[in-house]
Parts: sequence; C-alpha cells; structure tokens
Amino acid sequence: HGIDLKVEYISVMAQAQKLVGVVGLDRFLQSSMLLAERFPSVLKKVNVFQAVNDYQDMLGTNPKLVISDEDAQAAVDAEQQAAQQAMAAEQGAKLAQGAAALGKTPLGNNTALDAMLNATGATGIGA
Repeated sequence: HGIDLKVEYISVMAQAQKLVGVVGLDRFLQSSMLLAERFPSVLKKVNVFQAVNDYQDMLGTNPKLVISDEDAQAAVDAEQQAAQQAMAAEQGAKLAQGAAALGKTPLGNNTALDAMLNATGATGIGA
C-alpha cells in the first residue's frame, strides 16, 4: 500500500559473523580508552555515535532503541548550553556578592579602598 519496506534475511552464519564484529569493536573501544588516559585527545578521534549504531546492528537489536545522530547531538548541545547558563548564573551571583560586599566597605579610615579612590582622583566619603 505504498509503504517502503526494508527486508533483511539474516542467516545464522551471518548473525554469527556480525557478533564477531562486536568483539573487535569492544577491543577497539577499550584500547581507545586506555590510550585516552595518557593522550586525552584520542577521544576526539572516536565517533561514539557510530560505535553505538554499529553495536546495535551487530547485535541485531531493535533499531528503535537507538535515536538518530541528529537527536543525540541536539541533546548533547542542550546539555552543554544548560551547563554554560548555570556557570554564567554562578558567576553573576559571585559578582553580585562581591558588589554587595564592596558596598558595605567603610571609607575614610585609610583603607585600601580609600587609597584606590585617592589614586583615581575620587574622594572617599560622599564621593
């Protein structure tokens, strides 16, 4: 009825051959992680989204268990953006605390703040 179907017949032998690939993929990822302990930039070389896709295919599990690379990347981007916003909010709070503390700093008692104001030509109390 106008629906495209992707039919794949997999023999027992073909399934066994795919499972052999799982061992190779496991070894590759384990070796990559060991290398990354010494050389962290190695992780930039591993396409983890593709590794998950390959695992799913080799194990013959339901393809719906794995979301698209685009959806996965969108989730990563959203997490990174949320982390950046949280960091910006934390920095803003620290700046506000610093400003509040500075506002409570006494003037006119030969403090470091008085010295800074004098150096800039501003006057202390009532400036």
